[in-house]
Amino acid sequence: SPITVQSNVFNLSGTVQYVTGRQNISMTLNGQPITNFTFDQNTTVITAPLTLVPGTNVVTTTGVNQDGTDSKSTTIIYQQRQVIQPPVVYFTNPNVNPYTSSQATFNLQANVLHVDGSQHISFKQNGIINQNFVYNNATQQFSSNVVLVPGQNVFEITGVNEAGTASASTIIIYQVVAPKPPVV
Repeated sequence: SPITVQSNVFNLSGTVQYVTGRQNISMTLNGQPITNFTFDQNTTVITAPLTLVPGTNVVTTTGVNQDGTDSKSTTIIYQQRQVIQPPVVYFTNPNVNPYTSSQATFNLQANVLHVDGSQHISFKQNGIINQNFVYNNATQQFSSNVVLVPGQNVFEITGVNEAGTASASTIIIYQVVAPKPPVV
């Protein structure tokens, strides 16, 4: 004691000696009586199915006979399993796919959810890894000021965590506007 478990169901087992029967034993879980325990007088084994609460659980077993009383407590810590959500990636700017731009630079933005930081994000522009991005852990927002090449630009963001991988891609078409000199 203490013991740490990851399930809220726990079967406690122990021994109580020198009592004449179940009627000479009491048990509590976090101060509340446990009445569904069993006691085998031949083996002196006591068992109790417990339903634990998150955090610390204290089980106290008391035995009584004509010579006195004895109590022992044990601590069971129930740590709930943390469910890890798989990553989620989606673009917020541009918000349509494909997107056409007449500007050579673009502020690309996305949300990358359920990753532990920028080290768990891969960003590619036209198949080439691009390290020029910012990721805000608190808001889970990704942004990059990208320089477009004429024609089609393919952007891909991948997020990775223990639960899996997610990717999203978008296309920005950069249309170079031809200069229009004056015509008289």
